[in-house]
Amino acid sequence: MVYRGALKVSREEVERRKRFLEDTWRFKASEEPPVYMSVDKSLAAALCTDRTSENRCANPSSLGYTKRELLLDDEKMLRQQIYDLNESLKVPSEVVPGIQPYVGTGVYASAFGCEVVFREDSDPWTVPVIKHPEQVHELEPDLNAGLLPMVLRRIRYFQEETGGDVPIMFTDTQGPLDTSLLIWGYEGFVKAMHTSKREAHDLLGKVTETIIEFSKVQRSEIRNFFPPGHFGFWAPMDSGISVSDDLAAVLSPRLYAEFGVPYLTRISEAFNGLYIHSCGEYNHNLENMLTIPRLRCVDLHSLPEMNLAEARRRCRGKAVMTINPGLKWENRFPTWKELWDHIVSATWDEGYGVIYSDVAKNVEEGLEKITYIRNACRRTG
Repeated sequence: MVYRGALKVSREEVERRKRFLEDTWRFKASEEPPVYMSVDKSLAAALCTDRTSENRCANPSSLGYTKRELLLDDEKMLRQQIYDLNESLKVPSEVVPGIQPYVGTGVYASAFGCEVVFREDSDPWTVPVIKHPEQVHELEPDLNAGLLPMVLRRIRYFQEETGGDVPIMFTDTQGPLDTSLLIWGYEGFVKAMHTSKREAHDLLGKVTETIIEFSKVQRSEIRNFFPPGHFGFWAPMDSGISVSDDLAAVLSPRLYAEFGVPYLTRISEAFNGLYIHSCGEYNHNLENMLTIPRLRCVDLHSLPEMNLAEARRRCRGKAVMTINPGLKWENRFPTWKELWDHIVSATWDEGYGVIYSDVAKNVEEGLEKITYIRNACRRTG
């Protein structure tokens, strides 16, 4: 139990943060919102935000690890995450400690036979297995194949080394659409939604059941669970699980209603709620999302594209919004202060149902940012 008691935060402070967040999930008004301020010298720092660069992701993490080392080495991954948490906990925000058995985004695709290629300095690449629509009917997931045993091994290792002191999340949960895209390939799967609908629905159904089943397996393994799953924001226990659903930004409302909503509904019904992350501008599908029973939250990460005021209008009183600047915000806003002035003015109306988050390069910047955000909310009222 090398990391037992390793986190530098009191139990009382963690409980205070949880109470504040729980009030927010219940739409209780407050003078300022919860703010998650991460000090990022770590996993994300190993990923360059300039995705046009041929040399992207060339920098190691703050502890000197490459992306490949972090993904394949349980001990290095745990050491890095504990370090990151302690850096973030130096800033008085609403970060609730939790660690994730992350091994990339292709976990569920690997259960269907997809090869996952681990590269030195970037996220793993998932190789599609479907070449022809008819292959879908032959595919059967195996919960003991691919990266799934690696996830369970990592959960057990994290628990053993921390003595159960640090809550553990689910591994990265790409939703039915995102996982089907990895299994079939982008062009093939999107085309199938028009020309091979039966096969597209068959694959989505199989993926959905695999997500439900393996999430239950993970939950049975984790003694100290960080709800709702792989979402970084703490939420009340047994209020649902989180999924990533990035195709929401590119599918039409008609296609999303047919191929997205029914399968997300199954997951929500299985776990008593759903938290959805999607990058990009997906206002056109928010009304579809809001039809999902017990939708708890929508997570916004691409502010240069997203119309925040419109998203707030749609979600107010129906689903909490978690908001992070995401990538490329510098293309629209000269400074982070102007960025946050825009976010607050567009979303902090009536003082409820919003959680903000951001990343700082060091503790000093984190303190400056969180003070500025809170003051901006007070000025807005």
